[in-house]
Amino acid sequence: MGRTTLGQQTTSAAGHTGQAVSPVLTRSPRAAHAADVLLGMSEDMETLAHAIEPSVVKIYSTGLAPVETGDVSKTALLAQERSVGSGVIMDPEGYILTNAHVVQHARSLSVLIADMSGVTEAGSTDRAEPPATAMPAHIVGLDTVTDLAVIKVEKHGLRALKFADSDRAHAGELVLAFGSPLGLQDSVSLGVISATNQQLDSDSPMVYLQTDAAINPGNSGGPLIDMHGDVVGINSMIETQSGGNEGVGFSIPSNTARIV
Repeated sequence: MGRTTLGQQTTSAAGHTGQAVSPVLTRSPRAAHAADVLLGMSEDMETLAHAIEPSVVKIYSTGLAPVETGDVSKTALLAQERSVGSGVIMDPEGYILTNAHVVQHARSLSVLIADMSGVTEAGSTDRAEPPATAMPAHIVGLDTVTDLAVIKVEKHGLRALKFADSDRAHAGELVLAFGSPLGLQDSVSLGVISATNQQLDSDSPMVYLQTDAAINPGNSGGPLIDMHGDVVGINSMIETQSGGNEGVGFSIPSNTARIV
């Protein structure tokens, strides 16, 4: 990295020890330019994440789901199921887009949503996280084929995000995945679009954006964001052998979500 160390202890002709000189770090113009580029990119990512986070919500779902008994002759049992997922505000009037599997068994829904009443600008230099408020929500519409659902909270003036044109997405494009992986709120991960138009089931017309941005259980329904700050996909599933992120995640393209 062009680092030069100067002045270990020096001794004069008379044998007196001189003052030690501190190491000096020198950088080539190319290294300095690279550092400036990386610092600029880091600051831009921080600004983008700060602007997006208030539009991403954490969803708590409580309901009943069938339990596998292992005996086909017995009546299926139901058990209470609690789950956590994510969603993205798609309309200032309280409409939130998420995955159908996050809410389909819900008998009650609550959404943890940022309170932006004291914040005036999306690009504010204040990086303090706004307080979050839990609000009841209800299902507006649900489609299990595409695994998309719309829920609503009774709150107005929310900070909504725009849909990108996912047909313009390409492999290698930088993206950010937002949500609540493993229940951890306000999480963001960086990656690229690994592939587009991935068909996971030959019997289904659904195609997905593949990404290596870290996606884990709890990220479902959260947005995949392009570098313009727009929603390019809705994070839906991962391909895993361990149960956690292995760098193979799939998002429903924004154009599909827009149509549904």
